[in-house]
Amino acid sequence: MTVWADAARANVRKLFARMVEERPLAAQAWIRRLEAAAERLGMFPYSGHTLHEVPRLATRETLVEPYRLIHFVGDEQVTIINVCHTRESLTEYPEMFEAAMGDG
Repeated sequence: MTVWADAARANVRKLFARMVEERPLAAQAWIRRLEAAAERLGMFPYSGHTLHEVPRLATRETLVEPYRLIHFVGDEQVTIINVCHTRESLTEYPEMFEAAMGDG
């Protein structure tokens, strides 16, 4: 099962709103790819790559170009904790580190 953290969902809304103003069809396609990637994580939670920025094995990323879908693999669910541009440093998101380092 895949769930979205509130902050991740809010970030996707902001990204989509910005994209849809400039390229509405590309924005719709990106949302479909993002949702499909999130759904796949429920079946294949350890797909994607480990993160060097987050020193916890269960925190991974899946690319949905040009963004990174950052997720934490728990015992019974995958939690999407952030979506950020591939050029962004994850250190810009301290709340993500707190979530990843928690006992989840």
